[in-house]
Amino acid sequence: MREIQFKSGDLFEIVISNQLNITPEGFATGRRLAGCIVLFEQINLSTYPSCFDFFGAETLAAEGTKGTVIKYIGRPDRISRDPAWFNYDVYEVLILGDIRKVFHQNMKKFRYG
Repeated sequence: MREIQFKSGDLFEIVISNQLNITPEGFATGRRLAGCIVLFEQINLSTYPSCFDFFGAETLAAEGTKGTVIKYIGRPDRISRDPAWFNYDVYEVLILGDIRKVFHQNMKKFRYG
């Protein structure tokens, strides 16, 4: 069994990995707008990666925006279960007053101080 990287109640910060928010494998983990990442209400784990995987209400989050993990949602069906692919794990989070889904790739643990 693999280790879940974030747990309910963990604080995290948004990480915007590159200009197009593309993983090393070439998959988008969200859309960019005005230097922010667009976080969506839902990510379709059955079809990702495809053209229409992100839907529902949107929230713009800048690099370093803090949020709280609500729960682990899962990993897209088409992505390997190998622990090395943990960046594709999806979490439900509370960020800027909204509940959204976000890939691990765009999260880092918040460190006080």
